[in-house]
Amino acid sequence: MKKVVMFNAPIHPVPPTTGAAVESWIDEVSKRIISYQTHIISLSSKFLPLKEYKNGVYYHRIHLSRIYKRIFQKILAWDVYSYNKRVFNIIKDINPDIVHIHNYYDSKEIIDWIRKFNPNIKIILHMHNESNKFSKNPYPKVDAFIGCSNYIKNSYKNKNIIKSNIFKTIYNGVDSKKFKDIEDFSQNIKSILKKKEDEINVCYFGRISPEKGVEKFIKLANLFKDNEKYKFYCFGEISKSGDRRNFYDNLIKYIETNKLNNIFFNDYIPPQKMYLAYNFADFVIVSSKFNEPFGMVALEALAANKTVIASKKGGLVEFLSDKNSFLIDDYDKFEYVAKDIILNNKNLEHIKEEALKTANKYDWFNIAFSLEGFYNEL
Repeated sequence: MKKVVMFNAPIHPVPPTTGAAVESWIDEVSKRIISYQTHIISLSSKFLPLKEYKNGVYYHRIHLSRIYKRIFQKILAWDVYSYNKRVFNIIKDINPDIVHIHNYYDSKEIIDWIRKFNPNIKIILHMHNESNKFSKNPYPKVDAFIGCSNYIKNSYKNKNIIKSNIFKTIYNGVDSKKFKDIEDFSQNIKSILKKKEDEINVCYFGRISPEKGVEKFIKLANLFKDNEKYKFYCFGEISKSGDRRNFYDNLIKYIETNKLNNIFFNDYIPPQKMYLAYNFADFVIVSSKFNEPFGMVALEALAANKTVIASKKGGLVEFLSDKNSFLIDDYDKFEYVAKDIILNNKNLEHIKEEALKTANKYDWFNIAFSLEGFYNEL
């Protein structure tokens, strides 16, 4: 059986223990690949073993201790046994047919080492977002480049900053069956989260960060502050420090200044449990200010059979349409248009039917099938 190795930047383990879309993609797709022996290399976690075979996937996790990172990486600036070296040593032991790199710009030297070790190994660079690092220093030629959307693929291709003869789009996915199975228990979930029968819940899911347009969600809540029927819930990790914390603090000041009693922050929910939280929502707001690379929250909301109201940005328009959601073109008026949709639209059931059809097309099994077919073409 042919072998493929996937690895990511040394940020999160696979599967992720916190919100991490790239690591979730790697894990979900790998579990569904049939004709390749799949190996995943990632950072370790105290909650996961260093070596593991599970769901037909071999997991290799690299432990970089705090002492090592502090002394060798920060103080001495001499990464004597770096993450990259450890990744390459595992790759040498496996000697795969394909190496599939995810979102890791600093993997350049690994590519050079692989080319010298075995030039027959096919190398794929797979980007899940935009990065300006590639324009600063040249990246070695790869056998194929994958973007998580046409928007991301074309962004790199048109800038001519990645050398490859093949540019391909492989979308993100969703476990549509998992969302469908939980639907019968949605009332129980709503009662646990203390939703009243007559309440309409408008929800935001994602990181509390400026580019995600959270302030538009807060301003939307302000437009409903005199209507007790509508409640606004923000599900997202709240940073403890830095720019994102300052951004969150400013949001709280706005809420306090405008005396908003209809908005609630729920902090972090693990990615493995997010599908449960979607059942709490009636409307899901995707108010992104920047061009979304894809927009996982919107796809998951479709799978949960929720009404999605989103900004017309980046990769979102590749699976959202007027048939399965509500797309807002004029971002300056986002909250006002969203309010009108929430109060006045009567076509929600048809929208939800189309939403489920879309989610099924992007099921993880279909994504894995597309990737496996692409592997076979290399």
